[in-house]
Amino acid sequence: VQTEGCMKSFRSTLLFALIVGAVVGYAIFEMKRGEEKVAKEAKQDRLFSLEEKDLQEFQIVRPEGTLHLVREQDTLKLTAPVEDRTDGFLATSFVNSILNQTGKVLEEKNQQWAEYGLENTPYRVEVTSKKGDKKTYLVGTEQAFDGSYYLRDGERLLLGTSSWKSFLTKAANDIRDKKLFNFGDRVKEVRINSRELKLVHQNNKD
Repeated sequence: VQTEGCMKSFRSTLLFALIVGAVVGYAIFEMKRGEEKVAKEAKQDRLFSLEEKDLQEFQIVRPEGTLHLVREQDTLKLTAPVEDRTDGFLATSFVNSILNQTGKVLEEKNQQWAEYGLENTPYRVEVTSKKGDKKTYLVGTEQAFDGSYYLRDGERLLLGTSSWKSFLTKAANDIRDKKLFNFGDRVKEVRINSRELKLVHQNNKD
């Protein structure tokens, strides 16, 4: 009798453990599925699917002058408002901050563009990949109550972040290369005296 009671107790404990295991397993499954859903939705909300390394051309068109960057080999060169070298880290960080922006779709087929400052907006952001694919967003002159910016993608109305204010006012000097010399590791000789500082390039035969 005692043995039979022990067996019943063992079966009950085993059944309870199986039920608990099943509940925990289901909870973990649902949690992972939820995380995957959130990650997928976050990826879908990203405005640009392009990575910085695949970028060929980038520009912000605005009334005070276009900011235009073009890739030359592994670096981004400034071509407007002036032609100049860029600070690689600053230029890449700036471009990445825009490429990683997210937006919320407010309407798939909006027709009231004037209400959002998007009918004749002078602000435009264009990104072109190395393959020649181009993505363009118009940025509205009106802002939402929290400082967010309205964006237009074809007929779609989106709400971007307040970060667009700093993007639209980005100065070329903020990303220009401010180094006096740009020889890198190709310097052959450095001469310094009281009257003169002279750097000799490796390709210079003098």
